[in-house]
Amino acid sequence: MGQSLPPDLLLRIIQLVSPDVQLIVRTLSKQFCALATPVAFRTLRCLNTPRSATGFLNILDNEDLNLYVQSVVYYDGEGARYWYWYGNGGDMDDDDIDFERDVENDISDAELDGLSDAEQDELFVTLTEAFSRLHTLPSLNAISVTFPLGKYSFKPDFTNGILVSAYEGRVASVPELRIQLGILARLEVFATARYFASQGRAPLRSLTIRNLNPYFTRQLSFSPFRRLFEGLTNLRLCIFTSIDAADGVRIPLLTYFCNDILPSLLRASKSTLRSLTLQVDQVLGYHAGLFLGDLHYPRLQYLSLFNILFSDATGTETFIISHARTLRSLVITDCKIDAATKSSLSWSRVYARLGEALTELVHMGDTASQEYGHLDPRHGWLSAEDIPVMEQDEAALAMKGDEAALVTKEDEAALAVLLDLVARRNANTHAC
Repeated sequence: MGQSLPPDLLLRIIQLVSPDVQLIVRTLSKQFCALATPVAFRTLRCLNTPRSATGFLNILDNEDLNLYVQSVVYYDGEGARYWYWYGNGGDMDDDDIDFERDVENDISDAELDGLSDAEQDELFVTLTEAFSRLHTLPSLNAISVTFPLGKYSFKPDFTNGILVSAYEGRVASVPELRIQLGILARLEVFATARYFASQGRAPLRSLTIRNLNPYFTRQLSFSPFRRLFEGLTNLRLCIFTSIDAADGVRIPLLTYFCNDILPSLLRASKSTLRSLTLQVDQVLGYHAGLFLGDLHYPRLQYLSLFNILFSDATGTETFIISHARTLRSLVITDCKIDAATKSSLSWSRVYARLGEALTELVHMGDTASQEYGHLDPRHGWLSAEDIPVMEQDEAALAMKGDEAALVTKEDEAALAVLLDLVARRNANTHAC
Protein backbone atom coordinates (compact mmCIF):
# COMPACT_ATOMS: atom_id res chain seq x y z
CA MET A 1 0.00 0.00 0.00
CA GLY A 2 2.84 2.36 0.93
CA GLN A 3 4.46 1.89 -2.45
CA SER A 4 1.38 3.36 -4.19
CA LEU A 5 1.24 6.55 -2.13
CA PRO A 6 3.03 9.71 -3.31
CA PRO A 7 6.41 10.23 -1.56
CA ASP A 8 5.35 13.60 -0.13
CA LEU A 9 2.32 11.99 1.53
CA LEU A 10 4.45 9.14 2.91
CA LEU A 11 6.91 11.68 4.28
CA ARG A 12 4.11 13.58 5.98
CA ILE A 13 2.87 10.38 7.64
CA ILE A 14 6.39 9.51 8.81
CA GLN A 15 6.77 12.97 10.32
CA LEU A 16 3.61 12.49 12.39
CA VAL A 17 4.54 9.19 14.06
CA SER A 18 6.74 8.85 17.16
CA PRO A 19 10.56 8.64 16.93
CA ASP A 20 10.47 4.96 17.88
CA VAL A 21 8.07 4.19 15.01
CA GLN A 22 10.21 6.20 12.59
CA LEU A 23 13.15 3.92 13.35
CA ILE A 24 10.99 0.86 12.61
CA VAL A 25 9.74 2.41 9.36
CA ARG A 26 13.37 2.68 8.15
CA THR A 27 13.62 -1.14 8.11
CA LEU A 28 10.59 -1.76 5.87
CA SER A 29 12.09 -0.99 2.45
CA LYS A 30 14.70 1.10 0.68
CA GLN A 31 12.08 3.74 -0.10
CA PHE A 32 10.95 3.99 3.50
CA CYS A 33 14.56 4.05 4.68
CA ALA A 34 15.37 6.95 2.37
CA LEU A 35 12.28 8.88 3.52
CA ALA A 36 12.46 8.11 7.24
CA THR A 37 16.20 8.43 7.94
CA PRO A 38 16.46 12.25 7.72
CA VAL A 39 13.36 12.56 9.91
CA ALA A 40 14.30 9.89 12.46
CA PHE A 41 17.73 11.38 13.10
CA ARG A 42 16.77 15.04 12.94
CA THR A 43 16.63 15.11 16.75
CA LEU A 44 18.89 12.96 18.93
CA ARG A 45 17.67 12.35 22.47
CA CYS A 46 19.98 11.01 25.15
CA LEU A 47 18.99 9.98 28.67
CA ASN A 48 21.47 10.11 31.53
CA THR A 49 22.17 6.36 31.36
CA PRO A 50 25.19 4.36 30.09
CA ARG A 51 23.11 2.56 27.44
CA SER A 52 21.55 5.72 26.05
CA ALA A 53 24.87 7.60 26.11
CA THR A 54 26.56 4.79 24.16
CA GLY A 55 23.86 4.85 21.48
CA PHE A 56 24.13 8.63 21.34
CA LEU A 57 27.90 8.44 20.75
CA ASN A 58 27.53 5.72 18.10
CA ILE A 59 25.17 7.87 16.04
CA LEU A 60 27.46 10.89 16.33
CA ASP A 61 30.31 8.74 14.98
CA ASN A 62 28.22 7.47 12.03
CA GLU A 63 28.94 9.75 9.07
CA ASP A 64 25.92 8.41 7.16
CA LEU A 65 23.56 9.52 9.95
CA ASN A 66 25.11 12.46 11.79
CA LEU A 67 24.73 14.81 8.84
CA TYR A 68 20.95 14.78 9.43
CA VAL A 69 21.16 15.81 13.08
CA GLN A 70 19.69 19.28 13.66
CA SER A 71 18.87 19.08 17.36
CA VAL A 72 20.52 17.37 20.34
CA VAL A 73 18.49 16.81 23.54
CA TYR A 74 20.12 15.38 26.68
CA TYR A 75 18.32 15.06 30.00
CA ASP A 76 18.53 13.42 33.38
CA GLY A 77 15.32 11.83 34.64
CA GLU A 78 15.20 13.46 38.08
CA GLY A 79 16.29 16.81 36.72
CA ALA A 80 13.64 16.59 34.02
CA ARG A 81 10.91 15.84 36.53
CA TYR A 82 11.93 18.85 38.63
CA TRP A 83 11.25 21.33 35.83
CA TYR A 84 8.35 19.39 34.33
CA TRP A 85 6.34 19.15 37.54
CA TYR A 86 7.62 22.26 39.32
CA GLY A 87 8.86 24.74 36.79
CA ASN A 88 7.67 24.37 33.22
CA GLY A 89 5.38 27.36 33.71
CA GLY A 90 3.39 26.50 30.61
CA ASP A 91 6.58 26.84 28.62
CA MET A 92 6.41 23.82 26.29
CA ASP A 93 7.75 23.34 22.77
CA ASP A 94 7.89 20.34 20.40
CA ASP A 95 10.86 18.81 22.21
CA ASP A 96 9.00 19.18 25.50
CA ILE A 97 6.10 17.09 24.18
CA ASP A 98 8.43 14.11 23.84
CA PHE A 99 10.13 15.19 27.07
CA GLU A 100 6.74 15.13 28.82
CA ARG A 101 5.93 11.69 27.41
CA ASP A 102 9.23 10.25 28.62
CA VAL A 103 8.79 11.74 32.10
CA GLU A 104 5.25 10.41 32.44
CA ASN A 105 6.28 6.94 31.25
CA ASP A 106 9.27 6.84 33.64
CA ILE A 107 11.58 5.73 30.84
CA SER A 108 14.81 4.07 32.04
CA ASP A 109 14.14 4.64 35.74
CA ALA A 110 15.84 1.34 36.53
CA GLU A 111 19.00 2.60 34.87
CA LEU A 112 18.85 6.01 36.50
CA ASP A 113 19.06 4.60 40.02
CA GLY A 114 21.85 2.73 41.73
CA LEU A 115 24.71 3.04 39.25
CA SER A 116 27.96 1.60 40.53
CA ASP A 117 31.13 3.71 40.64
CA ALA A 118 32.36 1.96 37.49
CA GLU A 119 29.08 2.67 35.71
CA GLN A 120 29.23 6.31 36.83
CA ASP A 121 32.74 6.56 35.35
CA GLU A 122 31.58 4.91 32.13
CA LEU A 123 28.65 7.31 31.86
CA PHE A 124 30.87 10.34 32.42
CA VAL A 125 33.44 9.25 29.83
CA THR A 126 30.83 8.37 27.21
CA LEU A 127 28.80 11.56 27.64
CA THR A 128 31.79 13.87 27.55
CA GLU A 129 33.18 12.03 24.53
CA ALA A 130 29.85 12.41 22.76
CA PHE A 131 29.56 16.13 23.50
CA SER A 132 33.12 16.64 22.24
CA ARG A 133 31.82 15.50 18.82
CA LEU A 134 29.06 18.11 18.48
CA HIS A 135 31.18 20.49 16.44
CA THR A 136 31.35 17.84 13.68
CA LEU A 137 27.58 17.98 13.05
CA PRO A 138 27.10 20.24 10.00
CA SER A 139 23.35 20.80 10.46
CA LEU A 140 23.17 21.19 14.25
CA ASN A 141 21.19 24.32 15.19
CA ALA A 142 19.63 23.44 18.57
CA ILE A 143 21.02 22.06 21.84
CA SER A 144 19.00 21.19 24.95
CA VAL A 145 20.58 19.83 28.13
CA THR A 146 18.85 19.08 31.43
CA PHE A 147 21.48 18.35 34.06
CA PRO A 148 21.10 16.15 37.16
CA LEU A 149 20.07 17.95 40.33
CA GLY A 150 23.31 17.34 42.25
CA LYS A 151 23.10 18.57 45.84
CA TYR A 152 26.08 18.95 48.12
CA SER A 153 26.97 20.37 51.53
CA PHE A 154 30.71 21.10 51.53
CA LYS A 155 31.94 24.68 51.72
CA PRO A 156 33.88 25.75 48.63
CA ASP A 157 36.93 27.98 48.76
CA PHE A 158 36.82 31.08 46.60
CA THR A 159 38.78 34.20 45.84
CA ASN A 160 36.94 37.35 44.74
CA GLY A 161 33.92 35.27 43.88
CA ILE A 162 35.81 32.89 41.58
CA LEU A 163 35.92 29.28 42.67
CA VAL A 164 39.43 27.88 43.01
CA SER A 165 40.54 24.51 41.71
CA ALA A 166 40.09 22.90 45.13
CA TYR A 167 36.34 23.30 44.73
CA GLU A 168 36.31 21.83 41.25
CA GLY A 169 38.30 18.90 42.60
CA ARG A 170 35.62 18.26 45.21
CA VAL A 171 32.97 18.35 42.49
CA ALA A 172 34.43 15.10 41.18
CA SER A 173 33.07 13.39 44.29
CA VAL A 174 29.51 14.39 43.32
CA PRO A 175 28.68 12.42 40.12
CA GLU A 176 25.85 14.72 39.02
CA LEU A 177 28.01 17.84 39.25
CA ARG A 178 30.95 16.11 37.63
CA ILE A 179 28.79 15.33 34.60
CA GLN A 180 27.57 18.92 34.39
CA LEU A 181 31.07 20.38 34.58
CA GLY A 182 32.30 17.90 31.96
CA ILE A 183 29.48 18.72 29.52
CA LEU A 184 29.90 22.48 30.05
CA ALA A 185 33.59 22.13 29.15
CA ARG A 186 32.69 20.29 25.92
CA LEU A 187 30.06 22.89 25.05
CA GLU A 188 32.80 25.49 25.39
CA VAL A 189 34.89 23.50 22.89
CA PHE A 190 31.86 23.30 20.57
CA ALA A 191 31.31 27.07 20.75
CA THR A 192 34.98 27.79 20.04
CA ALA A 193 35.14 25.34 17.12
CA ARG A 194 32.00 26.82 15.57
CA TYR A 195 33.34 30.36 16.07
CA PHE A 196 36.53 29.67 14.12
CA ALA A 197 35.04 27.30 11.53
CA SER A 198 31.56 28.64 10.83
CA GLN A 199 31.69 28.18 7.06
CA GLY A 200 29.50 25.30 5.97
CA ARG A 201 28.00 24.90 9.44
CA ALA A 202 24.48 25.76 10.52
CA PRO A 203 24.48 28.50 13.19
CA LEU A 204 23.23 27.56 16.64
CA ARG A 205 19.79 29.14 16.98
CA SER A 206 18.24 27.47 20.02
CA LEU A 207 19.84 26.72 23.41
CA THR A 208 18.20 25.21 26.50
CA ILE A 209 20.15 24.62 29.72
CA ARG A 210 18.17 23.34 32.70
CA ASN A 211 19.58 22.99 36.24
CA LEU A 212 22.62 25.13 35.47
CA ASN A 213 24.81 25.38 38.57
CA PRO A 214 25.65 29.07 39.16
CA TYR A 215 28.65 28.19 41.32
CA PHE A 216 30.76 27.00 38.36
CA THR A 217 31.93 30.60 38.01
CA ARG A 218 35.37 29.67 36.70
CA GLN A 219 33.82 27.78 33.77
CA LEU A 220 30.92 30.14 33.09
CA SER A 221 33.03 33.29 33.09
CA PHE A 222 35.30 32.16 30.24
CA SER A 223 34.79 34.09 27.00
CA PRO A 224 34.75 30.88 24.87
CA PHE A 225 31.76 29.60 26.86
CA ARG A 226 29.90 32.87 26.32
CA ARG A 227 30.21 32.35 22.56
CA LEU A 228 27.69 29.54 22.97
CA PHE A 229 25.04 32.21 23.63
CA GLU A 230 25.83 34.42 20.63
CA GLY A 231 23.40 34.70 17.72
CA LEU A 232 20.57 32.73 19.37
CA THR A 233 16.93 33.27 18.52
CA ASN A 234 15.66 31.05 21.35
CA LEU A 235 17.21 30.83 24.83
CA ARG A 236 15.87 28.88 27.78
CA LEU A 237 17.96 29.14 30.94
CA CYS A 238 16.90 27.32 34.12
CA ILE A 239 19.20 27.83 37.11
CA PHE A 240 19.26 25.57 40.15
CA THR A 241 21.22 26.55 43.28
CA SER A 242 21.97 23.39 45.21
CA ILE A 243 24.71 24.29 47.64
CA ASP A 244 24.12 23.84 51.37
CA ALA A 245 26.53 26.31 52.89
CA ALA A 246 26.63 29.33 55.14
CA ASP A 247 25.52 32.61 53.61
CA GLY A 248 29.08 33.88 54.03
CA VAL A 249 30.04 31.43 51.27
CA ARG A 250 26.86 31.30 49.22
CA ILE A 251 25.92 34.98 48.94
CA PRO A 252 29.27 36.25 47.54
CA LEU A 253 29.15 33.55 44.87
CA LEU A 254 25.55 34.36 43.91
CA THR A 255 26.35 38.08 43.87
CA TYR A 256 29.21 37.47 41.45
CA PHE A 257 27.01 35.28 39.26
CA CYS A 258 24.12 37.81 39.21
CA ASN A 259 26.29 40.89 38.69
CA ASP A 260 28.86 39.59 36.22
CA ILE A 261 28.13 36.21 34.66
CA LEU A 262 24.35 36.09 34.07
CA PRO A 263 24.13 39.55 32.46
CA SER A 264 26.95 38.70 30.02
CA LEU A 265 25.21 35.45 29.02
CA LEU A 266 21.85 37.18 28.55
CA ARG A 267 23.35 40.03 26.52
CA ALA A 268 25.24 37.75 24.11
CA SER A 269 22.20 37.43 21.81
CA LYS A 270 20.59 40.80 22.46
CA SER A 271 20.28 41.68 18.77
CA THR A 272 18.88 38.31 17.60
CA LEU A 273 16.82 36.82 20.45
CA ARG A 274 13.11 36.28 19.79
CA SER A 275 12.23 33.94 22.67
CA LEU A 276 13.56 34.01 26.25
CA THR A 277 12.75 31.77 29.19
CA LEU A 278 14.42 32.52 32.52
CA GLN A 279 13.57 30.09 35.29
CA VAL A 280 15.38 30.10 38.61
CA ASP A 281 14.89 28.69 42.07
CA GLN A 282 13.93 31.15 44.78
CA VAL A 283 17.45 31.49 46.18
CA LEU A 284 18.60 33.17 42.98
CA GLY A 285 15.29 34.68 41.87
CA TYR A 286 15.01 36.84 44.98
CA HIS A 287 18.71 37.62 45.27
CA ALA A 288 19.48 41.32 45.55
CA GLY A 289 22.09 41.20 42.80
CA LEU A 290 19.69 40.07 40.04
CA PHE A 291 18.83 43.11 37.88
CA LEU A 292 16.97 42.86 34.56
CA GLY A 293 15.99 46.49 34.03
CA ASP A 294 18.78 47.36 31.58
CA LEU A 295 18.30 44.31 29.33
CA HIS A 296 16.57 44.83 25.99
CA TYR A 297 16.01 42.59 22.97
CA PRO A 298 14.69 44.52 19.93
CA ARG A 299 13.15 41.36 18.39
CA LEU A 300 11.75 39.64 21.50
CA GLN A 301 8.29 38.15 20.94
CA TYR A 302 8.05 35.51 23.70
CA LEU A 303 9.05 35.92 27.36
CA SER A 304 8.66 33.45 30.24
CA LEU A 305 9.77 34.30 33.78
CA PHE A 306 9.63 31.84 36.66
CA ASN A 307 10.36 32.63 40.33
CA ILE A 308 11.51 36.20 39.68
CA LEU A 309 11.07 39.02 42.18
CA PHE A 310 9.21 42.12 41.00
CA SER A 311 10.83 45.14 42.65
CA ASP A 312 12.69 48.35 41.88
CA ALA A 313 15.92 46.52 42.70
CA THR A 314 15.37 43.82 40.05
CA GLY A 315 13.74 46.06 37.43
CA THR A 316 11.55 43.16 36.27
CA GLU A 317 8.52 45.23 35.33
CA THR A 318 10.70 47.76 33.48
CA PHE A 319 12.34 44.89 31.60
CA ILE A 320 8.98 43.50 30.44
CA ILE A 321 7.49 46.85 29.43
CA SER A 322 10.61 47.83 27.47
CA HIS A 323 9.55 45.15 24.95
CA ALA A 324 6.06 46.58 24.43
CA ARG A 325 6.55 47.07 20.68
CA THR A 326 7.42 43.42 19.95
CA LEU A 327 6.21 41.20 22.82
CA ARG A 328 3.29 38.98 21.81
CA SER A 329 3.39 36.21 24.42
CA LEU A 330 4.12 36.49 28.15
CA VAL A 331 4.29 33.84 30.88
CA ILE A 332 4.97 34.84 34.50
CA THR A 333 4.88 31.99 36.99
CA ASP A 334 5.46 31.89 40.77
CA CYS A 335 6.82 35.42 40.76
CA LYS A 336 6.71 37.45 43.97
CA ILE A 337 6.43 40.97 45.36
CA ASP A 338 7.82 41.74 48.80
CA ALA A 339 4.90 42.30 51.18
CA ALA A 340 6.85 45.14 52.79
CA THR A 341 6.50 47.19 49.57
CA LYS A 342 2.83 46.40 49.03
CA SER A 343 1.69 49.98 49.61
CA SER A 344 3.75 51.23 46.66
CA LEU A 345 4.06 48.08 44.50
CA SER A 346 1.21 45.58 44.22
CA TRP A 347 0.14 42.96 41.70
CA SER A 348 -2.93 45.04 40.81
CA ARG A 349 -0.67 47.94 39.80
CA VAL A 350 1.66 45.61 37.87
CA TYR A 351 -1.22 44.00 35.96
CA ALA A 352 -2.74 47.39 35.12
CA ARG A 353 0.55 48.76 33.81
CA LEU A 354 1.22 45.62 31.75
CA GLY A 355 -2.23 45.84 30.20
CA GLU A 356 -1.75 49.50 29.32
CA ALA A 357 1.81 49.19 27.97
CA LEU A 358 1.91 45.82 26.17
CA THR A 359 -0.29 46.73 23.21
CA GLU A 360 0.98 43.87 21.02
CA LEU A 361 0.41 41.14 23.63
CA VAL A 362 -2.00 38.45 22.40
CA HIS A 363 -1.18 35.54 24.72
CA MET A 364 -0.58 35.11 28.45
CA GLY A 365 0.27 31.84 30.20
CA ASP A 366 -0.88 30.83 33.67
CA THR A 367 -0.52 33.86 35.96
CA ALA A 368 -2.58 32.63 38.93
CA SER A 369 0.41 31.66 41.06
CA GLN A 370 1.80 35.13 41.75
CA GLU A 371 1.86 36.15 45.41
CA TYR A 372 3.45 38.28 48.08
CA GLY A 373 5.94 37.22 50.69
CA HIS A 374 8.73 38.28 52.99
CA LEU A 375 12.42 38.52 52.27
CA ASP A 376 14.31 37.26 55.29
CA PRO A 377 18.12 37.28 55.53
CA ARG A 378 18.19 34.02 57.49
CA HIS A 379 15.75 31.85 55.57
CA GLY A 380 15.56 33.48 52.15
CA TRP A 381 11.96 33.78 51.00
CA LEU A 382 9.13 33.36 53.49
CA SER A 383 5.70 32.93 51.92
CA ALA A 384 2.41 33.25 53.75
CA GLU A 385 1.38 29.88 52.32
CA ASP A 386 4.62 27.97 52.73
CA ILE A 387 7.05 29.06 55.43
CA PRO A 388 9.98 26.91 56.57
CA VAL A 389 9.08 27.13 60.24
CA MET A 390 12.07 26.37 62.44
CA GLU A 391 11.66 25.13 65.99
CA GLN A 392 11.65 28.02 68.45
CA ASP A 393 11.82 30.53 65.59
CA GLU A 394 9.36 33.18 66.71
CA ALA A 395 9.98 35.44 63.72
CA ALA A 396 9.06 32.73 61.23
CA LEU A 397 6.05 31.69 63.28
CA ALA A 398 4.82 35.26 63.41
CA MET A 399 4.89 35.51 59.62
CA LYS A 400 2.79 32.41 59.11
CA GLY A 401 -0.67 33.43 57.94
CA ASP A 402 0.29 37.11 57.67
CA GLU A 403 -2.59 38.76 55.80
CA ALA A 404 -0.21 41.32 54.32
CA ALA A 405 1.23 38.55 52.16
CA LEU A 406 -2.08 37.41 50.68
CA VAL A 407 -3.24 38.32 47.19
CA THR A 408 -6.09 40.85 47.41
CA LYS A 409 -9.41 41.05 45.60
CA GLU A 410 -8.03 44.10 43.77
CA ASP A 411 -5.15 41.95 42.50
CA GLU A 412 -7.53 39.25 41.29
CA ALA A 413 -9.78 41.80 39.58
CA ALA A 414 -6.83 43.47 37.84
CA LEU A 415 -5.58 40.10 36.61
CA ALA A 416 -9.02 39.25 35.23
CA VAL A 417 -9.11 42.57 33.35
CA LEU A 418 -5.64 41.92 31.90
CA LEU A 419 -6.47 38.38 30.79
CA ASP A 420 -9.74 39.53 29.22
CA LEU A 421 -7.94 42.32 27.36
CA VAL A 422 -5.34 39.91 25.97
CA ALA A 423 -8.01 37.33 25.03
CA ARG A 424 -10.04 39.93 23.11
CA ARG A 425 -6.94 41.17 21.35
CA ASN A 426 -6.08 37.58 20.39
CA ALA A 427 -9.58 36.99 19.04
CA ASN A 428 -9.40 40.16 16.96
CA THR A 429 -6.01 39.11 15.57
CA HIS A 430 -7.36 35.74 14.41
CA ALA A 431 -10.51 37.39 12.99
CA CYS A 432 -8.35 39.56 10.77
